[in-house]
Amino acid sequence: MKKEIESLKNFISLKKMNENELKKFDWKNPPTYRLSRKKEVQKNYDNTIGTQKHYDFIEKIKQKLEQEHIVFEPNEYPYDVRPMIKHSCLWYKGDLTPDDVINYLISKNIYYITFFENDMKNRSIKTIRHYHIFHY
Repeated sequence: MKKEIESLKNFISLKKMNENELKKFDWKNPPTYRLSRKKEVQKNYDNTIGTQKHYDFIEKIKQKLEQEHIVFEPNEYPYDVRPMIKHSCLWYKGDLTPDDVINYLISKNIYYITFFENDMKNRSIKTIRHYHIFHY
């Protein structure tokens, strides 16, 4: 039964996620499995992790966070979501509550669908806290 459940989870994650599917996740309930990316995006992601480009990106975000408390950028390797839905990351230093995230998004006129932090096991960048933001 456990194998069947894992297979089902993998099948579900292989299709483009729409707004309703994304709303199953939030800051209290992040995905417990890796969400899928388009094949070419996943290939680029896999080829970048652990390379100098990956470490340079981490350093760039850290430098920006020295100047600003929050850095909001499109995700370079977005999960596979329907057209019109954007996947961004909100990087932060220090403490940032879900209410702080909501207030930030509202102040920037960003209509968000949901947001969450990945479980530690699903993070490719473990050294900088960040929320995945799905928005229009």
